[in-house]
Amino acid sequence: MLDFYSVQVEDLPTIQTLAQKIWPVTFHSILNSDQIAYMMEMMYSKSSLLGQLGKGHQFYMAMDPDPIGYFSIQWDHPEKGFVKIHKIYLDPEIQKKGYGKKVFHYIEELALKNQSKALILNVNRHNSAIGFYTKLGFEKISEEKIDIGNGFIMDDWVMQKSLIP
Repeated sequence: MLDFYSVQVEDLPTIQTLAQKIWPVTFHSILNSDQIAYMMEMMYSKSSLLGQLGKGHQFYMAMDPDPIGYFSIQWDHPEKGFVKIHKIYLDPEIQKKGYGKKVFHYIEELALKNQSKALILNVNRHNSAIGFYTKLGFEKISEEKIDIGNGFIMDDWVMQKSLIP
């Protein structure tokens, strides 16, 4: 039974452990090992995670019954009524078993309760998850190349799903 847990500061080490298990496997065929190491530190160091919480990112863990993944969202980003999905990662061992759909269903429920009109996310343009997001109703709306430092670029599609019928 999949359940969701709102992450508190004391839970950040669990997010870090999950990221160390999931992130390199997810991106090994897209990014080189130097960029993966750089981005892991940039996004998952304790100071970075605390900074994300300070900017209004809300983290959740997916539990079955132990943690199997995590996601973070931000309300009203980039404008009122939009829910930005900053992170959404599940243990590769349980992918393609319906958990991803359940996570997105939960995010949509949260967004609808908050009277949001759309979900928005960035995804690496070479990430196979694009097909999954498309099946869930997301559409590519733009592209972004983000200089993240150290000579690395995030080359992303911005995808959006309307929640208004």
